[in-house]
Amino acid sequence: MTLKSFLTLAAASLLAVGLTATPAAADGSQLYLGIGGSIVYGDGCELSDCSDDFDDWTWGARGTAGWQFNDWLAAEVGGHYFGEITDDDITEEDKFTAYGGSLSLVAQTQRRDSWNFFARGGVFYGRMDEDEGGGGGSDDTSVSLLVGVGANYYLANGGSIRGEIEYIPDVGNPSPAGEIDYLVFTVSYIFGL
Repeated sequence: MTLKSFLTLAAASLLAVGLTATPAAADGSQLYLGIGGSIVYGDGCELSDCSDDFDDWTWGARGTAGWQFNDWLAAEVGGHYFGEITDDDITEEDKFTAYGGSLSLVAQTQRRDSWNFFARGGVFYGRMDEDEGGGGGSDDTSVSLLVGVGANYYLANGGSIRGEIEYIPDVGNPSPAGEIDYLVFTVSYIFGL
């Protein structure tokens, strides 16, 4: 999947969810949508015995849709694109493209002025595609744990800016296998706020 097709799919999904959105319910539950960019660090093993490992920094993107149940709990789905992680070894240049979707619960602290803090835990269904410099490669899918912590800053008129550090321990298991750590900034719109 290319970045262009991922972003098109993410935008279409967010638009579809947004068109069916309803204003906040009387109990305070509400829908929110967001899109953002990330700084990604990928680290892992190309071979199952880790005789050839890789690590690299790259850029990524993410789209989210969530439902805030109350002041402290939300459920969120996300689409993630982690860019190309490159293995520059002596013989060839391998590239690993990682992407996938997530489902998580988000627990938040009470809002203080315009800030609050949160933690997330969930699952990530991901794919890691390998493109070997000499041709060939392998593609692997996996289900992994996803955890993260971060902070929200709420803007006027229903907007928010979120900064978050997330960690996914096993993407593309068994080979290529790696972990992804990333810092993501998301701009969200909260319906009915």
